[in-house]
Amino acid sequence: MALFKRKKKPQLVMTLTQGGQTIFSGPAFDYPFEEHVLVALAVQFYNDPAPCEIRRAAVRSRIWMEMEPLIPFGGPTESLPPMQQAYFPEGAMLSLQWEDP
Repeated sequence: MALFKRKKKPQLVMTLTQGGQTIFSGPAFDYPFEEHVLVALAVQFYNDPAPCEIRRAAVRSRIWMEMEPLIPFGGPTESLPPMQQAYFPEGAMLSLQWEDP
């Protein structure tokens, strides 16, 4: 019998739609950012034009750290700050929220 159970952290959930079609729905950390986004940020953050998977993971983590102050968010990607708009397809609708597991 466990006396102390760890409380699970809320999970960031994302839904991305474009033209009425769902592009992505699920845990935000699983979103497959486009290659040009990951490479551009790897160059910006690490001066690395050919990032390995460790650097790619670090870039994804930094993206979500930048997005965290905006959560909850729901609306067109154009209403995001200019830097964050580049992370998502143009003309898409984005929903980000924390959900309890």
